[in-house]
Amino acid sequence: MTYSRLIGALFLSAIIFYGLGNGLVTSVVRGPGFLSTISAHQTTLALGAVLMLLNSAVVLGLGILFFPIVEKHSKITALIYLVSRIVEAVLLAVGVLSLLMLVPLGQNAVEAGEANVAWAKAAASLLTQANSTSYQIAMMSLGVGGVFLCSQLFRISLIPDG
Repeated sequence: MTYSRLIGALFLSAIIFYGLGNGLVTSVVRGPGFLSTISAHQTTLALGAVLMLLNSAVVLGLGILFFPIVEKHSKITALIYLVSRIVEAVLLAVGVLSLLMLVPLGQNAVEAGEANVAWAKAAASLLTQANSTSYQIAMMSLGVGGVFLCSQLFRISLIPDG
């Protein structure tokens, strides 16, 4: 029962960490002129990034905790779910790191003056898009792993059929 509660708490904490972190990050990077003000908001961005990285650690923990439970019934399903969670955690972390690269980019753009502003805006757009793309691919990985996990839980009657 304690193991089940731990898994449930991790699911809830993952939602909270990523939700709060993404909210903080979005508050900094929304709008067309965010690059010029990013230095003033770097603490908010960093706190949001830390929360999003904590989500990656929790996601990895969920895969590890589920492995011995699912392995008793299907080693292949357990491995697929674990790998999908590892891929998810890595991709989410890559997305967060791309967001953190906005801080030095913003500082360099302000110091470089007008000559490099267009280049910096294009790079900032690529970095924010990299985070979004990483998130989408991570969720696809979770979806694939989740289908295998739920299918196995259905087969062993942990999910009712009616």
